[in-house]
Amino acid sequence: MKLGHLFYAAPLKLFKEIANSNGEVIYAALAGRTVNVSYAYTSKIVREFEKLGLIKSIREWGKIRIKLKITPYGEQVWEHLNFIMGRLENGD
Repeated sequence: MKLGHLFYAAPLKLFKEIANSNGEVIYAALAGRTVNVSYAYTSKIVREFEKLGLIKSIREWGKIRIKLKITPYGEQVWEHLNFIMGRLENGD
């Protein structure tokens, strides 16, 4: 599966890079930010975010817009995302 990119038009300091096994870099927004997820990447990541209760709204027009719920536990969101990325890379 070709992973897409999470991105948000904001200063880079708001992002954390997560490299996958293909050497691509995934840009993930901090909790409370809105991110665009490329279509090729949406089905699994959206399902995982839904399971974690992080999806606030989704719009499907070319790109899916996900607004993560604002949480005081920003680091916990990173842990979840790292866990999800690891599972996707291993084909789970």
